[in-house]
This record gives sequence, C-alpha cells and structure tokens, in this order.
Amino acid sequence: MVGATGAPGRPAPFNPVSVDDGAGEEIDACFFALQTQVPHGLPPNVIDVTEEMISLADTAALIEQMDLVITVDTSIVHIAGALGKKTWLLLPKRYEWRWGLEGESNDWYDSVTVIRQTEHANWQSVLSDVFERRLPELFNL
Repeated sequence: MVGATGAPGRPAPFNPVSVDDGAGEEIDACFFALQTQVPHGLPPNVIDVTEEMISLADTAALIEQMDLVITVDTSIVHIAGALGKKTWLLLPKRYEWRWGLEGESNDWYDSVTVIRQTEHANWQSVLSDVFERRLPELFNL
C-alpha cells in the first residue's frame, strides 16, 4: 500500500492518503507500506518494508509477492502494472491525463483498476469504497 507521493513541501492534495490514518485497521489482513518514507506509528497490521526496497528490482520482487497493490500515482503503480499485478490506483480529483477522464480502466495496464476521488481533497469516499466494499468483496472478509 502506498499512500503518499511527491517531495516534502508539495501541496497537501498531492500527498493524499496516509497509511497511518487508520484506514484498514478493522480488516483482518496484513498490509505492507511500499513507500520510501513511512510515518511513525503505523497501525499494527501495516508492515514497514522500507529497508527491503533498496532498488527497483527489490521493490518489484516485493510486489510480486503481494495479493493486491493499493497505491496512489507513483512508480509503484507502474511497476505493479508492468508485472500484471492486481492493483487499485487511488487518484485525486485532479490527476494526470494518462489515467483517462472517467471509469475504472486505463489504456496502460489491464491489471490496474482506477478509483477516482469525487470531491477535491476528500479521500473518505475513496477509502470507504476500498476498505468497506472492495476489499471485503475481493477477499470474502
């Protein structure tokens, strides 16, 4: 799971979802933080794998072992997509053109499902969709 993107100091809409905001705590699943700067105080079911992500090859090897990748628009979505790994891409209301204008599909990766924010800077509906509907349906939780 990747919940932050961009350099420090970028506006908040570009550093959208925090893995330490409690999302997914109620789900009986194990999550792995696939980002280079992981915040302190992660929920107990989120494992920091930063030390294992030394190179892109290491990151790809970790992704290969995942059942599902949940990410914002970072290199992780492109690695996972290129590997054909089932991936849910969480996009802000204003996003890169490459992901299309609407719908859950995209022109680049068949394995990537695009989940779009409907209201600027509000991630609650996206997180609810992921953690209350999609994950339970996918894994029969």
